[in-house]
Amino acid sequence: MEDDYEIRRELDVKNEKIGLEFLEKRLFYKFPTYTPVYDTKQQIGGVDFTLRGKDKHEYLCDLKVAASAVNQEKPLITGCLECYRRYKNKRTGEWTDDVGWFLQENKIANSIAILWVDKAKTNKLNSPEDILVAEVAIIKYDVIWDYLHKLGWDIKQISEKTKSYRGREKEIFKSKWTKGIGFSSSPGYYEEERPINILIGREKYKELSVYHEKYVF
Repeated sequence: MEDDYEIRRELDVKNEKIGLEFLEKRLFYKFPTYTPVYDTKQQIGGVDFTLRGKDKHEYLCDLKVAASAVNQEKPLITGCLECYRRYKNKRTGEWTDDVGWFLQENKIANSIAILWVDKAKTNKLNSPEDILVAEVAIIKYDVIWDYLHKLGWDIKQISEKTKSYRGREKEIFKSKWTKGIGFSSSPGYYEEERPINILIGREKYKELSVYHEKYVF
């Protein structure tokens, strides 16, 4: 079982690398200020690339590649924001509860870039050239929070709702949507690590985005 999770980790890392290479070739022409991030501190803070928009705002972007439904009949219609996770202490082997990256107060990233990969030459990506149909949206975290507040959600309510799903980490679930958002678990790299996420619709992300583009090859 642990080998399965290790394979999933490697696949996620590989997909993110491919996603970055794919976007770099395209965003650079739209945003000459586009810069990939190699600084370890910024990477730990969730920053994969930076760019300056037409609004002069500097976007420190955390890239999330949504490729779990490649070549499936129904493409992904949502995007996940991780609110709860568990991590393993390498020294003691103990598991500890923690907030997910979306709720972390010390993250450096101020925006999220979601790349949905809908069609590809193969079901598992091997290179940027494999991508046939994809869509990207860049959204400021502040804008996401403004949207959540309008729906009646604040960080305390989201944390409490997330806590109500703890104990279900060992199953993959999707909740009924409440006040405009859903909650779900995602596989994680170990069974005990399975994160719990907010779900927001793909169309809403595009509506909230500062930049959105669809690629068809």
